[in-house]
Amino acid sequence: MAHVPGGPQASDAHPGGAPGAEALVDAGLRAWQDGDRLGAASAWHQALHAAEGQGDMRLVGAAQFNLAVLLADRGDADSARVGFDAAYAAWGDGVDRRWVAQALAAGGDRLHAAGELEPARRHLEAALALRRELGDRDAMAGLLDRLGEIARTRSGPAEARVWWEEAIGLHRRLRNGPALITTLVRLARLEIELERAREAQTWAIAAIEVPGTEIELRPAVDLLTELAGLAVDRADWPAARACATSAMSRPLSDPVARGDLAALLATVAWADHDAPLALRWGREALEPLRSHRDAALPALLHDLGILALEAGDIDAATTYLDEALALERDRDEGDR
Repeated sequence: MAHVPGGPQASDAHPGGAPGAEALVDAGLRAWQDGDRLGAASAWHQALHAAEGQGDMRLVGAAQFNLAVLLADRGDADSARVGFDAAYAAWGDGVDRRWVAQALAAGGDRLHAAGELEPARRHLEAALALRRELGDRDAMAGLLDRLGEIARTRSGPAEARVWWEEAIGLHRRLRNGPALITTLVRLARLEIELERAREAQTWAIAAIEVPGTEIELRPAVDLLTELAGLAVDRADWPAARACATSAMSRPLSDPVARGDLAALLATVAWADHDAPLALRWGREALEPLRSHRDAALPALLHDLGILALEAGDIDAATTYLDEALALERDRDEGDR
């Protein structure tokens, strides 16, 4: 292989190359896969020397690229960057551009992992430009997601939003639900950091509306639950209701998660002076939170007691309030 495992075979990427250099590239790969980094480095240094002697610039680039990966993995980002650039220069126009785009992306990912954000950005943008020329929308979408992550750290949320909004458009056209959910959630969390609650809510609800499995949608459910809680804290009852109701609209087998959402909806109903609805949601929240001894349970029991009193159910109110007091007493004794 000319780069990290998962790329094209050297024999495929370099048809007609010098057998000695190609065999050494493959030997380095086998050593890499066996965890022998020193053996891999030795083989690729020999491959580089052999390929240079025979003038096979495709294998020169393969060896340089692999050695740069090793340098990045051990934290020598400056030398890795020089090695990656040398590999791309060696390949020039003599190698399939799809393969070069893959190598550029792999190099960018290695530099990103090493904390070299600016060279990582350049590598990934170069890979993206090649993918645009080739019309490879699936690869473009993944690169846009990664460039957004780099931009979020390196240059701020405005640039990250640009990358992610383009990625969202591609994920929609490609009907890639899991990737679309992930990017929508990322963008919503970016808006939360910017204290733009309305925008975050829009992206989060868009995420929960994407067809997907419960596992794929769980990040959107968790985000909407968080947004509902933040809306309750600022007494934005319409936003809290919209977020919690949207989260509850999809299958959710986790009883604690459902209990948390039901408790939020009970709070919203109470704020709307709809005591019967608040009591119904509170009772739905009760068993999941009770079975897991949730920290929010005493407050919920207290609220249910008040609601039951308002509804004229003295027995239920007494039961709820007695349980709340017992839990609070146990907690106080445990803190001593």
